[in-house]
Amino acid sequence: MNSKNLPAILIVSLLLVIGAKGQQAEDLLKPGQLFPNFKLDNVEHYVKTEASLSDFKGKWLILDFWNRTCSVCIKRFPKLNNLQQEFGAQLQVLLVGTNDQKYNKGIKDLFERIKVIQKLALPIAYDSVLVKQLSIQGAPYIVVIDPKGIVRALPKSGQLNSEMLRMLMNAETTGLALKDSIVAEPPLFYSSGFSRWSKETPRYTYYDIESGVSTGKFETNALPLGDLYNVAYFGKSRWTNTDSLYGRVYRKPILRISNPKPFDHDYYKQRGYYNYSLLVPKEKLNKAYLEFAMQCDLKKYFGYKVEIESRYMPCWILTVTANAAHNLKSKAAVSSTKADHAGFTFKKVKMSKVLRKIYAYHPNEDPFFDETNITSDIDLTIEADLTNFEDLRNMLSEQGIVLVKAKKQMTVMVISDPESR
Repeated sequence: MNSKNLPAILIVSLLLVIGAKGQQAEDLLKPGQLFPNFKLDNVEHYVKTEASLSDFKGKWLILDFWNRTCSVCIKRFPKLNNLQQEFGAQLQVLLVGTNDQKYNKGIKDLFERIKVIQKLALPIAYDSVLVKQLSIQGAPYIVVIDPKGIVRALPKSGQLNSEMLRMLMNAETTGLALKDSIVAEPPLFYSSGFSRWSKETPRYTYYDIESGVSTGKFETNALPLGDLYNVAYFGKSRWTNTDSLYGRVYRKPILRISNPKPFDHDYYKQRGYYNYSLLVPKEKLNKAYLEFAMQCDLKKYFGYKVEIESRYMPCWILTVTANAAHNLKSKAAVSSTKADHAGFTFKKVKMSKVLRKIYAYHPNEDPFFDETNITSDIDLTIEADLTNFEDLRNMLSEQGIVLVKAKKQMTVMVISDPESR
């Protein structure tokens, strides 16, 4: 297919919530409909200082709406930058930062710092008119539009990659909607209350089995299998750094099974997520019995052998050099905090606040432990892309605060194939 015949794509990234009439963004932007024309006046790092939809006719366009509070948006910028480099002249990525002064004041300064940190070569427009026109309330959300201005797909941000773009570029049917490319697993129901989850099922996810004690029934949708095992054996599927399980129980089960595929999961392809419900007599409605009953169900339906062991598991240790321990001592009279996705300035705070900030941006990393032995208040300024773990580590290291990979003894769940009989 000649590049001149390729459909132009407009990708608008946001979580849209349409206002006055209670419409969803998907109600306004549907595959096959004409996307409204627009004019963006405040464009930077581009050949023009203003742009409209007609300016991008004949090429792919990624128009990415974001706001200053959306860490997911900022974390995705390097991927968009890579797409721009990969597709070259076929593609133009244009970021659109919501610039209303009430909620997004300072977004331009934030982007300029992120642009340097992430080494971005992307143009950006600052706009609230189009945001209001589409009744955009949040981020992220994606729309795909062809050269005639027709919406072709509504992918989620996690689906946006070169493979998806090439699929759309090479599509013979111009009316292709992305949902047509997602193959859901067939429903697979069990009498015990297990079933495979799909997007046709409303999503209500409960991570703590205690909810079953208070409501009389434990019921959860859209949980991966590993999370279900965590609920059955530890009472909850996930825990934060303020939870008593954090750093004491390793969150990820160790798999010693010949076929780990049942534990693989992909939300966008609707693969590997399960619904589960459990109802027990009122006289047995307690946390211990609910866990026991759920363990029996998992054994019945999946057959795996489960052992709870004590092992040395990977973690991150926060340490500090001798010079840094001295230099970090607070000289401020009062405590203050200034932070956004491009860094933070802490005055007169405890080291625990730094650790909480690291965890807030990287909750899926191995657990963090503070071994700096700093008990006094500190002052600390970090300029880094907080969504990028390695960038954050490097900037902390320059201040003498070092995150070291280590191992600590923790309780861990080991899931194995059943013993042959």
